[in-house]
Amino acid sequence: MILSNIIAVVAIGLGATVSVGNWLTLYYSRKEKRFVSAMPLVGAALLVYGLYHFPATRRFAWVGIIADYGTLVLILSVPKLVNEFWSTSSVNLVRSFVSRKSGLVVKIRLFKKGTFTIRATYNPP
Repeated sequence: MILSNIIAVVAIGLGATVSVGNWLTLYYSRKEKRFVSAMPLVGAALLVYGLYHFPATRRFAWVGIIADYGTLVLILSVPKLVNEFWSTSSVNLVRSFVSRKSGLVVKIRLFKKGTFTIRATYNPP
């Protein structure tokens, strides 16, 4: 029992550290004027595990999900990711073209609603 409480407290501490680090990525992205990536799911998973372990904080375990910037951004971007996946799925494929010439392969795929992809691969002889 005591060991599991210690593990839960350590999980809360590590989760809080990762969450603060994820929020700091916003600051460093603006300061350095380049994108600094956050680490989704890790901080939230540790926070939720640690908070759920104790009966007094069990009701608030879900707060770990929104307290972690990386996980929050991931959850908010899921609809856009699903839309992009759907718009380039084979169900929406209208035409596909392939050109092969001396080591160069170009594939053009046309989808519904004006979406297209181009993939060029060059393997010199």
